[in-house]
Amino acid sequence: MNDKRLTPRREALLREALRRWRMRPKGDHTGGETLTTAWTGLGSATPYKPATDAGLMECATQLNPGHSTWWRLTDAGAVIVRGWLSLYECAVLDGLELDHHESDLYLKDCPEARVLLEEHDKRGVSVRKVDGWNVSVFYSQTEREPWLDIPFAYGPAWPDTNYGPNGRATGRRSL
Repeated sequence: MNDKRLTPRREALLREALRRWRMRPKGDHTGGETLTTAWTGLGSATPYKPATDAGLMECATQLNPGHSTWWRLTDAGAVIVRGWLSLYECAVLDGLELDHHESDLYLKDCPEARVLLEEHDKRGVSVRKVDGWNVSVFYSQTEREPWLDIPFAYGPAWPDTNYGPNGRATGRRSL
């Protein structure tokens, strides 16, 4: 476990883990909902060796030599994968209270939501400054509490968009 670099093979294993996490059925029995509890890999120990040697993934079920087993991300692997998630996915993962109108994401204004916006801004994904470029504060008519309006950030509104490694749209699929 000396070499911690994100080699192409390790990155491929983490991207596959992210793909499996995104496609898991809600309430699935395979471990859980979070990045570190959901079972995000399936196979024998050999293909997962680069990720396990670097401390990025670990066995989720009992290792049975010669048979496939389930794998999950470690905290170190989850940190890398979280950097590839969209703002919406991070909000869902963090359990933030959210709503939407068409493609606009609404997050209840709280310290955790502000930290998430700052985290996303530091990744260089977009400029999401509250009361700045494109995030505004509004008050709910029913609860009279502040919410953040983030234009075009509600992920499910964009089903045909392919997202690249930094959450940026890479183009639309042809119809």
